[in-house]
Amino acid sequence: MANASAKRTAADNEKALKNLRYGMMISSAIYVLLRFVLPFRPVQGLTQPIIYVLTLIPTLVLYRHLHSIGTPRRDQSTGALISAGEDLSQAGLTESCWDVIYVTWFCQVGSTLLGDWFWWFYLAIPAYAVWKLYTSVLGPLFFNKSGDADAPNDASNEQADGQSKRQQKLQKRSEKTGTKTKVLRR
Repeated sequence: MANASAKRTAADNEKALKNLRYGMMISSAIYVLLRFVLPFRPVQGLTQPIIYVLTLIPTLVLYRHLHSIGTPRRDQSTGALISAGEDLSQAGLTESCWDVIYVTWFCQVGSTLLGDWFWWFYLAIPAYAVWKLYTSVLGPLFFNKSGDADAPNDASNEQADGQSKRQQKLQKRSEKTGTKTKVLRR
């Protein structure tokens, strides 16, 4: 069944987007209810509402992005699946979008229940971005002269006598069997 993977991706995306919608509503409702309606931790000054709005804006932008790339498209008349949308569980930028949304929810609910100091956890997002930038771009670019650290160096594969590992293996095999195998020198 060639379309089974697309159907599974579409179903997973619909479920993820529904959970995202509910998560946004629940975390925002907890914050608004406990801060403004039922003053569990009453708002003192404009600092908290400003922080809430400033963290809500990226969350809404990321929600719109995930919604636009992950919503499956279906035929209006038949309901047949036209496009499953991008897989919302893939690694990379999509995963980072989810992480920012989760940290925002964590900070919103945590600051409501435990105190305003909880907003400091929001600094995990730029700290992770700086670490990722350093380990994937700046570190290899400026501090690793040979390029990628995992790439084997041609000079390290050559042995002191000028033979590669393959040539040494062939020479050992020929010494065991007693046959003469021609070993090429560079």
